[in-house]
Amino acid sequence: MSQLTITVLGGLGEIGMNCMALETPNEMIIIDCGVLFSDLDAFGVNFAIPRFEEILKRSEKLKAFICTHGHEDHIGAIPFAVKKGLKAPIYGSPFTAALVEDRLAKYGIENHAVVNSFKPGETLSFGDFKVQTIPVNHSIVDATALSIETPIGKIIHTGDFKIDPDPHYGKPMDLDLFKKYGDQGVLLLMSDSTNVERVSDGGSDIDVYQSFEQFFAQAQGLTLISMFASNMGRMGQIFELAHRMNKKVVLSGRTIEKNVTLAEDIGYLEYANQVVIPEGELNRFKRDDVVVVATGSQGEYRSALARIANGDYKNIQLQQGDQVLMSSRHIPGNEKAISRVINKLFQRGAHVYYGGLDKIHVSGHAHRPELEKMLKAVRPQYFIPVHGEYRHLILHSELAVETGVSPENCTIAMTGDVV
Repeated sequence: MSQLTITVLGGLGEIGMNCMALETPNEMIIIDCGVLFSDLDAFGVNFAIPRFEEILKRSEKLKAFICTHGHEDHIGAIPFAVKKGLKAPIYGSPFTAALVEDRLAKYGIENHAVVNSFKPGETLSFGDFKVQTIPVNHSIVDATALSIETPIGKIIHTGDFKIDPDPHYGKPMDLDLFKKYGDQGVLLLMSDSTNVERVSDGGSDIDVYQSFEQFFAQAQGLTLISMFASNMGRMGQIFELAHRMNKKVVLSGRTIEKNVTLAEDIGYLEYANQVVIPEGELNRFKRDDVVVVATGSQGEYRSALARIANGDYKNIQLQQGDQVLMSSRHIPGNEKAISRVINKLFQRGAHVYYGGLDKIHVSGHAHRPELEKMLKAVRPQYFIPVHGEYRHLILHSELAVETGVSPENCTIAMTGDVV
């Protein structure tokens, strides 16, 4: 009798540390391998990683790490898995693979693992597992969902996704492909639960582009944008607008500089070399002609944004009339740190725009109407909600029942559980 075991190493019941092992008696693959960022900065805890001990006992079966996309909560623990002795090939889309290679190099173990790049849409085979990678929209380029053929049936893992009708890079997600999988029969759907509480439309990248255009046009001083360093779609929008409106862009933060270079190397950000200037040259231009993009959107201590807010960033000093656009969501647990930074930015004389009213950010995670569309497209026999805190998993499971999944076929799994 065929058997499939899913071991949840992280990401269920929490936002972060996404990692799960799919295992037959013969082979094993691991989907994602991320970190969980800590809100205990004062205690010196930066992040947590999955516990690999049980997997290490059967490490000879491990055939591959498959990364759905390049966010730290999906790839950040790979260096630690490699150092622990889990030395299977690592697979990711071009930008994801580049980020993984960069993380391995950061820890000096780039020669200890093989990183393979696939084009979204390609199929990978690992004995009992045949994995088709599916392009999806998210807040990072080259994100993928996975269709996994196993000895007991087809599994769909959505990865992190949204249904964006007009993404800056790539095409709108092909929901018809998921409907075709549903027609063929899907045993299990595992789907992103982060925004199940949001009942409104999720919005599109084009909304942010249009808002940025208005803010750039109205600038009376410096424009500072704080965002996730990995959001190259958002970065592409900024560069394109800056090129069109004759503005210059300053990149503030080592991570954002490095990610821009990686994205350029694989063909994104075509206007970067025409608009980016060193931060030391900022004062050579009119302030209303300069856009600063800074890391630290979550209020991280000593990030570029926090240092600018504190007034101790050498080359970037805010003045009366400058505008700050907080172009990212608030990760649960970071609210106090973000609030402190926003207050300090106002104290510097800048006007700060944040929240959803100004359309300066749209989430990369599907809202409830999009999650419902995915469930109705796939029509799975079984359902496991993933990527969310406990309440998100419960609410997503209830939504699955509303769309036709039997209540007894919905499983609420948590980190550490074996299904």
